[in-house]
Amino acid sequence: MLFSAMLCGKLMQYLSKKRILIGAMILFAVSAILGGTVANVYYVLAMRILVGISMGFVNAAAMALIAEVYVDEDKRGTIMGIFNATMAGTGAVISLIAGVFAVRSWNEVFKVYWIAVPVIVMMFIFLPMTPPEGSQTEEDRAKAQGKNLMAKRNAGGLSCT
Repeated sequence: MLFSAMLCGKLMQYLSKKRILIGAMILFAVSAILGGTVANVYYVLAMRILVGISMGFVNAAAMALIAEVYVDEDKRGTIMGIFNATMAGTGAVISLIAGVFAVRSWNEVFKVYWIAVPVIVMMFIFLPMTPPEGSQTEEDRAKAQGKNLMAKRNAGGLSCT
């Protein structure tokens, strides 16, 4: 996950965060669901590696998108906390459900990953499109920084006295 998260940072210079997130979630869904289709340890291992790579991309791109969308630092911190808590809680619930499936058969466990399909659909609908970071000029960055400062001042984060 670490190396894919670092690679994701480089990719965000060329692609939008929404595209990276959706692509990574599609890779996650396909590799996670297909992980239980063949009873070969090397196949399962390869699929699990792809799951780890995709989760590195998802986590890095999601945090970057939150940081870009939420200008107010307090709101950004709250949303990042909610995101991390939701990811941990979802993992716990999915683990419990997978345990129920595991009673039937080892490859039944992989059915829990079908939850990723409606999540991908919601990502298409609800995530905002952001430009790639490398497409911004210095002037665009300065304007964005000015908007960030104005938003902070208007939110009470900066004083003009």
